Amino acid sequence: TMNSMRSTGSRRRRQRGENDGDFSPSGSQISFGSGVSSAREYRERKRQMKLQEEPKWPDPMLYNPRSLFLMTLRNPIRRACITCIEWKWWDRIVLLLIFLNTVQLGFLYDPFDIPEYRPDRTRAEAFTMLGQIFSILFTIECAVKISALGFIVGPKTYLS
Repeated sequence: TMNSMRSTGSRRRRQRGENDGDFSPSGSQISFGSGVSSAREYRERKRQMKLQEEPKWPDPMLYNPRSLFLMTLRNPIRRACITCIEWKWWDRIVLLLIFLNTVQLGFLYDPFDIPEYRPDRTRAEAFTMLGQIFSILFTIECAVKISALGFIVGPKTYLS
């Protein structure tokens, strides 16, 4: 029981980061020399510093642990997407695009389909091209949000 208490104490000291050698079965302390303990202490200090330096962003309470079953919160692509959607101008730009797309559709739409009021060919082609640009921009916005939030599985996803 005495040896088990010593090994338990030694184990506790190592967990706390203290390293003053181990005990032999006879009870005498074994010293490993300064090289081994200092290297171990250096690695432990480096690990502790790395843990302290790691930012707590993105907040795991706001985002699912995985997006699309692939990307964790440490994934650089997902981090970039989260940065984009957290940017204060993101929603403003999306709303502006929605407004401009609505205006563009209003100019193109002819409710009475009267030939005299139909837009000329170049204007119709310009509106068609503009519509394709809006579609591409909305697809990019959708992909960024799905990458950041996840699609449907879990709370706070794109479709929930």
